[in-house]
Amino acid sequence: DAEYYLREHLACMYPLLPTMHNVSRAHIEEAMAELASLYRDDKTTLAQQFAWMELLLERTASIPPQEKREVQRRLSMYDPLWEEHPKVKQIKAKARAEVREAKAEARAEARAEARAEAQTEIQEARAEAQEAKAEMQAEMQAEIQKLAQEAQANAEKLAQELVKVEAARIKMELEQLAEERAKQLAEERAKQLAKEHAKQLAEETITTLREALITLVQARFPTLTELAQTNVAQVDTPQVLSYLLKQIAASADENVARLFLRSMAA
Repeated sequence: DAEYYLREHLACMYPLLPTMHNVSRAHIEEAMAELASLYRDDKTTLAQQFAWMELLLERTASIPPQEKREVQRRLSMYDPLWEEHPKVKQIKAKARAEVREAKAEARAEARAEARAEAQTEIQEARAEAQEAKAEMQAEMQAEIQKLAQEAQANAEKLAQELVKVEAARIKMELEQLAEERAKQLAEERAKQLAKEHAKQLAEETITTLREALITLVQARFPTLTELAQTNVAQVDTPQVLSYLLKQIAASADENVARLFLRSMAA
């Protein structure tokens, strides 16, 4: 993926960008700018990087033709760097030397023969230059293949490591979720039991207070027993029952007690 190598700034892989997935003109131009900055003091290496990139760009079909032509135009701006490459200079120097030698020999011979020989020497020099370029391209192709194999091996290794890390993370998250869920269930169960216990205790308290109130009425004001049984059954608040129990106990008059009992139904 071209975006990965650009994001990680792996400049050694930039010449391979034209062969990668998700590559675009913008990606290649970004890589060119970064390479130009990285090798601004090493024109020889920069020329090699762009030569490899141009070679692969010619063979790729992953970039639309219009964008491909624009990138090739940008790369052609760096052709003078290729002319400054030591190997190319050596070939040109050799060619110039041979041409000078041919011209020197031509002066001693007929002008026509000298020109013919000079032309032959020039053609041979060009052929040697093309041969040298072909050899260099073959070396670059082999190096590119080696780099691609190493990159694939590293990618597979990285994928395996990522799988292990992801598995460990998922396991940790599941364990944490299980622990939190167990704690939550325990808290909910404790609250439910406490609520049930409080409800049961309140019901028992209400029943006890009702029975005590009716028993008190029967003992002090027997004629009010039926009224007490009817109205007490309508009260389900312990505080009210406790209050009435105290008032009935403190009442000395049956009429006052009747008023309290009737107020329970109000």
